[in-house]
Amino acid sequence: MPHISAKTTLAELKRSLPSSYVDFLNHHDGGEWACGDDLVVTWSAEQLVPFNNEYRVQTLAPGLLLFGSDGSAEAYGFDMRSPAMPVVLIPFVGMNWEFAISVAEDFGDWRRTLKPEQANSSHAEMQLAELKPVLLGGDPVDPANRIWLTRDQHFGYVRFWNNVVMAANAKSAPQ
Repeated sequence: MPHISAKTTLAELKRSLPSSYVDFLNHHDGGEWACGDDLVVTWSAEQLVPFNNEYRVQTLAPGLLLFGSDGSAEAYGFDMRSPAMPVVLIPFVGMNWEFAISVAEDFGDWRRTLKPEQANSSHAEMQLAELKPVLLGGDPVDPANRIWLTRDQHFGYVRFWNNVVMAANAKSAPQ
């Protein structure tokens, strides 16, 4: 996997991605999808590098490449540490391999579960976030603990709360 930096080109990245995903990007280039009762938001090719950089993915979970989200607290990505590049679901806040869940052996298998979703125009390009993340004691079902954020606000939100998590982990680590 190439190191993802601001200078990483899309062409460089595509050479290391599963062909089923590159085909998907060539045909759809992002969008909203239904996976059972769940929403899946896939990012466009042009969003891959900047979004992974903004979320500090390589710092928090080296070898992970995010390509979308559930529109809320979790992201979808490739475990690029494995040659098969399974699809994983991982929380934005507390992003760490410890919390990653494998959801498909490869992108092709995962893609077959998706169906086009009618976009909710009032929340297009937005993420639903928890005012206090569940990882830190927030209520996952309380509507008062939810807020819609623009993508730029969400980048800042995730960086802020991941800094809080890292500081708390550092404090609790044995000296």
